[in-house]
Amino acid sequence: MTPLRWKILAGAIVALVLVYGTFWVVEHHRRATGSKDEAQAQVFKGEANATEAQARQTDAKTEDAKAGDVAAGKVVARVEAERAPLRKAWESRPVPPDILPPAASDDRAALIEQLHQAEALIEKDQEDIEALQKACAAKDVLIASALQRGDEWKATAELREKQALAQEAATAAWKEAVTASRWEGRMEGGGAVGGIWGLAKLLGHL
Repeated sequence: MTPLRWKILAGAIVALVLVYGTFWVVEHHRRATGSKDEAQAQVFKGEANATEAQARQTDAKTEDAKAGDVAAGKVVARVEAERAPLRKAWESRPVPPDILPPAASDDRAALIEQLHQAEALIEKDQEDIEALQKACAAKDVLIASALQRGDEWKATAELREKQALAQEAATAAWKEAVTASRWEGRMEGGGAVGGIWGLAKLLGHL
């Protein structure tokens, strides 16, 4: 063959090597990328599972908090129902003690009864205050638990989305690696070498 034909053949061989090398680089790079994305997806999966487990525990706590809130509300309703007649009896007494002092009254039994009523009302007022305080505390627990549950489920959803994106990226990388590997296989299988051989024969006959 003439020098020109040798140059053509050498150029074809170089092109073949470059193409093969490109496929090899692409395959190994995409395999590495796929492995990295796959590992990242597993990390997100583990974090999502842990966050979801915590969210489910918070769900249970929230249900308990709801029950506590309802129970506290019932206590308040009971105490205020018991307080209502005491308040009504006190407000309907015939003469308020602050207007008519005990020393100016001949009906000491009535005054003593009024004092008993006042004591009962004060005691019930205190019970009502304590019930309201417990109801407020139960409501605070419920609100805090509900907010925590919302944050945890939101975080779980975000981690699941990251897991899906990482898995999608890994799948795409694996597919590209497989495609590059197939082209490598075709070249290694003799197709490229046969083409070069055919080109050499053709150049030799020209």
